[in-house]
Amino acid sequence: AVISLTTLQLVVEGTHSGIAPGQMLSAWMGLLTNSKVEMIGAVLQSVAVVLDQTDEHYVTASHPHPTPFVTDQASTDAKMEVGHHTDHGLLPELGKREVVVHIKKRLLGAIGEAKRTNTISYLMKLALQPIEATRFPAVNLLRAIAAQPSGWGLQMLFAHQGASIDSNFYEYVIERLTEYCKEGKDHKFALIQAVAQNPSRGHLPDEVNQKIDVMVQQGAYYLPPMVELQTMEG
Repeated sequence: AVISLTTLQLVVEGTHSGIAPGQMLSAWMGLLTNSKVEMIGAVLQSVAVVLDQTDEHYVTASHPHPTPFVTDQASTDAKMEVGHHTDHGLLPELGKREVVVHIKKRLLGAIGEAKRTNTISYLMKLALQPIEATRFPAVNLLRAIAAQPSGWGLQMLFAHQGASIDSNFYEYVIERLTEYCKEGKDHKFALIQAVAQNPSRGHLPDEVNQKIDVMVQQGAYYLPPMVELQTMEG
């Protein structure tokens, strides 16, 4: 099923009468405080579904008869206010795409607000824990963020440049030993591929792109030679 921009904004912004701004989003993200790891995983997976639908699909789902993107500079530069009075029927196509990106970012930000931490830090923490019910969905959501074609997701992820693997996205991505089962390795490799296939990856440093390319060529199940030798001897 294709989600429309109107539906997305209704859930995230609460733009219809009778619904307080942010009420539905707060209830949705409030499920992250649930003690059941399966519930937390389900919430993260649902956010990944929202991010995986392309901006263009949100825009075209708002019209019974989609029209070509508006490309004149005045429309492109127009500032679109996302709020209670936004009328999607009057927004140009490029303006609607800006609204979609804003709402996607707002949705991700709500995860951190619910957990009282930075969203990416929270996801990376889960991605390094042994609990598969939350680890796999966290890695999958990181993949969905990395896959955003305009590059804002990559910028958000690679801005995490801490001193340890749980606070440095690049160090986490290139570390092969964070996953030890086939399903986990598949999720991690999908994340690596999302970075490699992003059309905006040119903004990343050359050494990062080169390392990502090597990892893609090595495949999902590659192990460093020393680790592979130890595994065989064990």
